[in-house]
Amino acid sequence: MRQIERLSPSIIEAPPGRREVDGKAVDALARSIERMGLRTPITVRIVDNYVDTDGVVVDGQPMLVTGAHRLEAVRKLGLDKIECYIFDGDSDIDAELWEIDENLCRHELTPTEVAEHSAKRKELWEARRIQDAAESGSTCATLEVNGRGNEGFATDTAKASGQSKASVNRAVKRGNEVCQEARDLIRGTKLDTGAMLDKLVKMEPQQQVEYATDQINYPQERPVSRGVGIRCGHDAIAALKRIPLSDGLRQDAFDMVIDWIETNRGDRE
Repeated sequence: MRQIERLSPSIIEAPPGRREVDGKAVDALARSIERMGLRTPITVRIVDNYVDTDGVVVDGQPMLVTGAHRLEAVRKLGLDKIECYIFDGDSDIDAELWEIDENLCRHELTPTEVAEHSAKRKELWEARRIQDAAESGSTCATLEVNGRGNEGFATDTAKASGQSKASVNRAVKRGNEVCQEARDLIRGTKLDTGAMLDKLVKMEPQQQVEYATDQINYPQERPVSRGVGIRCGHDAIAALKRIPLSDGLRQDAFDMVIDWIETNRGDRE
């Protein structure tokens, strides 16, 4: 059984680079904790040689592994103690894997967040296997990661998160092949779906950004055909009619485009 200690919330530090907590989620948790208490302890890791904000080296510093929202909720309530599982892993990689696994088990993650967590987990998992191989004296770390006798990444992640292996591999592909800018554009919007991510995977990074931007700016309109920037409907026609002919669009080409949209609009709206 994991060791549980009661620590002061004020002494627990969060590692740099963590995502910001959601204020609404913190408020909801605070109300729940006020009514029923903290149901699940947070997880911390005790770190030596930690350099604080004043440049002082500290031993025995509690560092947050999982539970940022719970920690902030307890601080918001002004409680002087919070129950903590003491994480017994001895590496930063283990701590980060633990955090990712807890997040992947949560149902409120969006498809983009699942993709990012899964891709990061694979990166860390492979780094740990290579590290383990080096410490064991193996002459071929790559073989230790991928060779026989080692549980595969998808199998390991499926066990940790409750997902299927196919879902794990699909999420990793989305996280690795959809560029950061495109992910940031759709994050938390109605476009943050598996279907959208799978569409973006098939495009080059610049196309991903352009397509995501286009879908955000024109959420109710659909392209006439793939690769064509003109859109069906009255707004598209009105926009075309505002283009000065001096911009390079000949009158006959302009009229042909308008006629085509007028003819096909009814079948596509």
